[in-house]
Amino acid sequence: MRRISLALKAFRANRFLNAFNLLFVGMALLYRIALAAGVRTSEAAPFGAEKTFKNFIVILMTIGNDIVVLIVLNVLFLAGYIVRGERHDQHLPPNKKRTLYILGGFIALVFWHTMITGSHFNLLFNMNSGFTFALFTEFFSILGFRNFLTLLTTKDFAVIFIPLTVFLVLWLRHHWIPRKKHIATATVVVFLLLVLGPLLGSQKLPDELRMNPHAYFIRDIGRTLFKKGDSVKQNAVTARVYLGDKLFAKQRPDDSDGPQNSREYPNVVVIILESNASEYIFDTKKYANGQMPMPYLHSLTQKSLYMSKHFASNNSSPRSIFSIFSGLYESPQTAFYSMEKNLNVPHLINFLGKKYDAFLVTPADINWYFPKAWFKNRGFTQIHDYNSMKQVPEYKAGPTAVRDEFMSVSYFLDLVEQTKKPFLGVYYTFVGHWPYPDLEAEHRIVKPDSSRSRYINNLYAQDQVIKKIVTSFEKNGKFDNTIFVIVGDHGEAFYQHPGNRVHSGESYNENIASPLIMYSPRYMISQRIDYPTVHADIVPTLLETLGIPHKKEQFQGESILEKPVRRYVFSYGNENTLTAITHDLKKMQIMRKDEGGCRYFDLKRDPEELKNAECPVGSDHYKAIESFFRVQPGVLKGYNELCNRSGC
Repeated sequence: MRRISLALKAFRANRFLNAFNLLFVGMALLYRIALAAGVRTSEAAPFGAEKTFKNFIVILMTIGNDIVVLIVLNVLFLAGYIVRGERHDQHLPPNKKRTLYILGGFIALVFWHTMITGSHFNLLFNMNSGFTFALFTEFFSILGFRNFLTLLTTKDFAVIFIPLTVFLVLWLRHHWIPRKKHIATATVVVFLLLVLGPLLGSQKLPDELRMNPHAYFIRDIGRTLFKKGDSVKQNAVTARVYLGDKLFAKQRPDDSDGPQNSREYPNVVVIILESNASEYIFDTKKYANGQMPMPYLHSLTQKSLYMSKHFASNNSSPRSIFSIFSGLYESPQTAFYSMEKNLNVPHLINFLGKKYDAFLVTPADINWYFPKAWFKNRGFTQIHDYNSMKQVPEYKAGPTAVRDEFMSVSYFLDLVEQTKKPFLGVYYTFVGHWPYPDLEAEHRIVKPDSSRSRYINNLYAQDQVIKKIVTSFEKNGKFDNTIFVIVGDHGEAFYQHPGNRVHSGESYNENIASPLIMYSPRYMISQRIDYPTVHADIVPTLLETLGIPHKKEQFQGESILEKPVRRYVFSYGNENTLTAITHDLKKMQIMRKDEGGCRYFDLKRDPEELKNAECPVGSDHYKAIESFFRVQPGVLKGYNELCNRSGC
């Protein structure tokens, strides 16, 4: 007992811990006030939470959950004191070296606490997600600490350093020691909050709003690390990656050397439209006050190969871009296979051959959220982005600065003029990306009074980008010898379903239905395709068109010019959801986020996905999704190992 008594005395006298406790309580109170106010006043509340006064009060009362986390932290500190036999002796001079170590530890703790709380709060309102372990690992594996620092604004630095300053002031100036009455009062208050909260309805709030950010993050780590893993089959000896099992296809494709028509060498221009969702682009009733956001693109659908039921292979950019240029699906795992540094599976440019030049232009910074290593590994030597186009003016577009979109297009067209050989030219727009910058009047068709209206204007700006590129080719004499591939990398959501915002948090149609148009009066037929297609179909279709010999089993997509033999197209969501859509538009999703679940929609009868039918568990449809989850990671890993050994 004497050991515990001495430890308690030392614990209560710890100025570092007492300062942190005061700071934690103050930050928790500010967090709950900001969260309650944000839900109440935001354009659309996270997770579809009701913007009622009752919810405002309930969210404030969930501060009890925050204090529980603080109590657990203090109990851990006290247990450490007891184990070490710690004691407080005010007559002994302080050990300066030990004090510096402890100070450094608490500064790191305050920094971590600020980062977790701030990140969780921002993700709630920007991405409709809590701060998960997958996001943490994804962020730093893709972005890196250096790039992370460049994204921080003055406001972000203030949010980080103000708590550190307050902590140091409390430690130096305010030697507060908690008394028994303080502990008793805090215990009673927390108990009342924890009891009254559920009675008022706090349990009905989503965990992301109700739980403390630290508790939510730690719980997600546990679920991630202890989740039962799938068996993964390796396939390191063959380049045959087509999903030919009877679960996936009616029959295996004819694996001849591809088309019999003569080899052609046209230019191929791929225009990737950032966050471009099919739902909005040709609409004239719901979103743009009777106007059409993308009228020029619509005019191209009348004279092109137009895939009217096209789906992005993923709801995030790097995964989708990988599929666009590989003819493969990405790996259905939270880690980004497309961002692997040693990724070396074949790229479209490799099939086009050595006669082709290749270049990419984008106003964005592609050091993050872009499969840059893969492009370089497979021969893309000209990659022009925010970092290299320093002569192009920049503007702030949310998370990062980007170059002026239309001057970047001019840069792209200058490269076109300079290129004498056939070329693969890629222009990757950025203007449609969250938070949807408010552009000049010439790029607006609606009043920019909300995030969705700015997005609609940005779609119109993307339409102007397409028109500028295509009409430039018509003027420079290269139009007849060029194939234009115009594709949205993924969709974008504006709360069509509760809480569904931006693109990478759900896999409803607004997140994954995106346009695909292949336009060339000379090389492409004019036809509307009304069955489901996917990004992985682009490469096989181009190879078929250009008469390039290839093994059909080298791809997981199929040429749109031939009758499909597959049973499903797949789309994997960042939220760990795998979707399979049948030829007759039956859509099933198995969700492995948190507790998981399954959705099932008949898109013919219910295109807005309002009627979630019961999933036919045990059906071939369900088994195909489960099989894809198991098989695809090993197929890609084995294929890449083969390519790294043999070059593919």
